[in-house]
Amino acid sequence: MEINYGLNVRIPVFWCTWVKHPSGVEVDNYGLIIVDLNNVGHKEYPWVLAERIAHVFYITDPVNEKKHIVVPKKQRIVGVENVEDEEEYN
Repeated sequence: MEINYGLNVRIPVFWCTWVKHPSGVEVDNYGLIIVDLNNVGHKEYPWVLAERIAHVFYITDPVNEKKHIVVPKKQRIVGVENVEDEEEYN
């Protein structure tokens, strides 16, 4: 989604679910980020600027099925011209 201010000024935004920090987020001994997707906050502000986020997916934690492990996903570059090395953006 984009917020269009006219005069070719568009700001991309994404809807997201915010997990409360620190109560809904923890880092385990291996450095993995584990979140409780039932511990949600900021429900009144579900939008975030696209430039401030990273694409991730979640795997159910085998130790505690109520929690999920955050796994980063390779980013796609959208709206940037003449990119020579996509790895610079990941």
